[in-house]
Amino acid sequence: ARRTKPIGALLSLFPNGLTALRSIDTNVANEVERVSIPLRKSEIKSSVDGESLRCIQSNAAGDSSNGTFLCWYQLQQILASALQPSVKLGMEFTSYTVDDTTGLVTVTCRDRNNDDEQVHRTCRVLIGADGVQSTVRHQLIADQEAIAMNSYNRTIFRALVDIDMLEDYSIIPPLGTAVIYKSDAVGQMFKIWTASDSTLAITSTVNSDDDDATVRKCSRS
Repeated sequence: ARRTKPIGALLSLFPNGLTALRSIDTNVANEVERVSIPLRKSEIKSSVDGESLRCIQSNAAGDSSNGTFLCWYQLQQILASALQPSVKLGMEFTSYTVDDTTGLVTVTCRDRNNDDEQVHRTCRVLIGADGVQSTVRHQLIADQEAIAMNSYNRTIFRALVDIDMLEDYSIIPPLGTAVIYKSDAVGQMFKIWTASDSTLAITSTVNSDDDDATVRKCSRS
């Protein structure tokens, strides 16, 4: 990417995760806690008539055992700021090689800000944090045999919505509250919560009509 953008899903961080993050960088952990929203209350309603079916509430105002939530792009911006000036946007990973003698990794990237110039960097550790379609992972396990994956006919949709785009502001839950609309059909659910002062997070799950789980062969990549 040549710039960071406000896209992606909502992330949840629980107490152990916050503790681990704080042991790595206290300033990053403090900033994450500042922008994140602890889940104080979950209310389950009927999707048919809106009747409240169940309410789960935290024990105390400072209780974060139910998780604290922030948008992926918020975490991305916090981490990028902490690593400046080490982070350089516009660099596209293409491949890597490992020196069998030294164990060092040589990474080849394409500089999209400089006419796709080839750039080489050497490191001790290469972390494949380049997304679900990871090019690093693809090269790492490209020669491994395809594995069988089970599909249980369930689809999950996630989205972030700008509050200013809404026509009906009454659907916006209070900060720290998640509203879950549950269908009579098994596996169907619609969840909405306020991810930040300007953003709603939406999760929807649905099962297909096929009752039989399918098995298919697919690449590990």
